[in-house]
Amino acid sequence: MAQHQQRSTGPAAASLLIVATVEGNRPVWPVRSAWRGAVPTVGGLAAPEDVLRHAKPVALASRTERSLVAALAADRGQEVLEQAGRSGDHQTAAAVAAALRLADLHPDKALSLLTWVRSGGGDPATLRFIRRYLPGLRALVELGPGLHAVVLADGAGLGLLQIELLRGAGLVAEADAALQQLPDRPDVFLARNARALDEGRADAVIEATEGIEPADEATAMMALQRARALRESGRAPAALEMAERALRVPDTGQGLELAALAERTVSLRTVGRDAEADLSSADHEALQHALTPPPGEEAPAPIVVTVPVEPVVPAVAATEPAAAAPAPTADAAVPTAPQPAAAAGPRHESPLFGRDLADALDDARARVRRQPRWGMAPGMFGGRPHRDYLAEVDELIRAGQVDAAESLLLGLLDAVDAEVDRGEPVDDTHFLTLAGLFARSGALPEELATLERLTDTYRRAGSEAPEPVQRRVEQVRTELLSLDRAAQAAQA
Repeated sequence: MAQHQQRSTGPAAASLLIVATVEGNRPVWPVRSAWRGAVPTVGGLAAPEDVLRHAKPVALASRTERSLVAALAADRGQEVLEQAGRSGDHQTAAAVAAALRLADLHPDKALSLLTWVRSGGGDPATLRFIRRYLPGLRALVELGPGLHAVVLADGAGLGLLQIELLRGAGLVAEADAALQQLPDRPDVFLARNARALDEGRADAVIEATEGIEPADEATAMMALQRARALRESGRAPAALEMAERALRVPDTGQGLELAALAERTVSLRTVGRDAEADLSSADHEALQHALTPPPGEEAPAPIVVTVPVEPVVPAVAATEPAAAAPAPTADAAVPTAPQPAAAAGPRHESPLFGRDLADALDDARARVRRQPRWGMAPGMFGGRPHRDYLAEVDELIRAGQVDAAESLLLGLLDAVDAEVDRGEPVDDTHFLTLAGLFARSGALPEELATLERLTDTYRRAGSEAPEPVQRRVEQVRTELLSLDRAAQAAQA
């Protein structure tokens, strides 16, 4: 049981979305894009090209970085492929983007690029360019016949797309071998089960899904695979029970619901409950009709296709190193948030805003004070782990919605504090991001209050705050005292 529960946890499970597959094995992808990709935003999944059109290179971006952003936004395929074939900064990011763009247009060329990307090792999701301009990038993948999903575009996720393209090219043995080499996680388990079912190995699926408890999108789909395997093994009543359990899982998408209705209908028919099967079939047909795009709207390409047929595949497998966080040093500065948009500049002429220092600090501490979150599990906010919000926070900041980012971060701080109360180590990412936002907007009292709260969180965890945090606390206090004295002198 514990083994199966493990399959439904972690970022890969949380980001997995089963896509509705309608007649003719046609996936109804959740975004209208020329890419086989999507980017999570505050408003839901968005097409990568739409996200890139609104992207603004950071102030210190290199010329290579700026040119790649511009080339991707304008769909200038030759420039992208040239960067993918030229050793240097963002070479791997360019190859990933080109592969996702070419997957439907020229699958053989996309396969060459994906093979090169994955040969270098490392996790493409950690590439600085991807994290900065396409945070949380997803891949749209066919895991098996009639099974399509949105998965993380990390090493394993791109591996699943590579396997799909290998099968499409008739390289079945190579695809099977690559599938077995991927790490054990939910989307990979689903792909392996789909392959076993396609080969008629129902017993293998029954064994692989033994004890599965449908609780989310991933495990509910595994339960449906188990239901099919049970039905094909002559155990239709057990298959029907499993399909019903999958259908009752809350907060799943319409793709999962459509698949569950299809399996329930077949299982009901198999056990002879034809009247109920007719009703279930009607529900399935109604949902499929609602999800099927009208004629002429299928697989639209909203941008002009300018990608050449022949990509420049790198000759040497060299990937861009992942941006690892360096260990704090005695001279390290406190990390700050990404630079907000121009509209999010300093909001006040003075950090004290006409108040005396004591009142300003009282107001700031009240603002960032921990709030009771009844019914919220430790480490969770809005039903999701607090770490899952990193991309959304970045998106809000980049869009200039700093007030919204600050409000979200305050809620995430409560999730971190609850996690620390349970004995987990301190994850100070949200604290430092919020403190950085306050610092950039000139809200020094709020910055100090946030760092004081972080210091207290470390203290409750049985440790001291890192030296850079302690040093910044003293710097802000000194600056505020100096400002306060200057204000008093001006009034005298």
